[in-house]
Amino acid sequence: MQLTFKLHKFSYVIFIISLIIGIVTCSQQVSAHATLEKVTPAQNSVVENAPKEITLQFNEPVHSKYSSIKIYDDNGSELTEVKPSTTGSSQTLTFPIENLNKGTHSIKWHTMSADGHEINDSFEFSVGKQTANGIDTAPPFYEKADFWFGVTRFIIEGLLITLTGLYFVNRLAKRQSLPHLNFKTYTMPTILTLVMISVITVLIYMMTLSSNVVSDVLSLQKATLLQTPFILTMIAVIILLLLFTLKNMATSWYIFIPSLILIALSMSGHAWSQSVPIWSIFIRVIHITGISFWLGL
Repeated sequence: MQLTFKLHKFSYVIFIISLIIGIVTCSQQVSAHATLEKVTPAQNSVVENAPKEITLQFNEPVHSKYSSIKIYDDNGSELTEVKPSTTGSSQTLTFPIENLNKGTHSIKWHTMSADGHEINDSFEFSVGKQTANGIDTAPPFYEKADFWFGVTRFIIEGLLITLTGLYFVNRLAKRQSLPHLNFKTYTMPTILTLVMISVITVLIYMMTLSSNVVSDVLSLQKATLLQTPFILTMIAVIILLLLFTLKNMATSWYIFIPSLILIALSMSGHAWSQSVPIWSIFIRVIHITGISFWLGL
């Protein structure tokens, strides 16, 4: 019994530490998403003549339809927004540029990676001569939807994984006539809380998307929905949570539904950027299931 208490205490400490680390780092770009490898003109370079195009090269294909750049002058004022001439999915995006004046310019770009997450960053280059250094066009981190999406996503996925593991471990303990918890009193309030946080997370996620992506999602365009697997995952999770509240179902129902929740969570990430996503999803299922049971101890 003492060993079980120590395992519970250790698991909670690890979870709290992980939660703190996740909240601190969630505003940073996730390395699993597409990353920018090269820009032309090069970052912080000085070119003699104004370029006719700006090129972004990524480590994996991105969706050109949901990509654009904004060009700022050395005072941080927006000059124009440009869509790429590239079509479809490509590792290289080319943006045609006209009438770029002398001086330093900040290029703020955004695109959608294969896993459905919009990524963005900025770089600078100068035409003729450098007239500024470190042009500030970004709002504070707490005003960015990306930051709050990272926070709420970490919370909801952490809760789902931890509570599912606790539920499974508790069922095993009950089956072996070991000390266990009575979840019946807390099931409905917990489910409703998880559904509420899931809905909030989806809404914040949509705030991170560009307006044309949101429009396509709300129009239920199949191609766009398939490019935003996180939305599909959270819809599946919400439905599964509500199905779990059904009473007088077979015992296997209350094992099958939590298992599907872990599988759904495994399908929300970078696996879809792979040529054969089934293997990545399979590995993620094993990984998340292992974490879930460990946190449930």
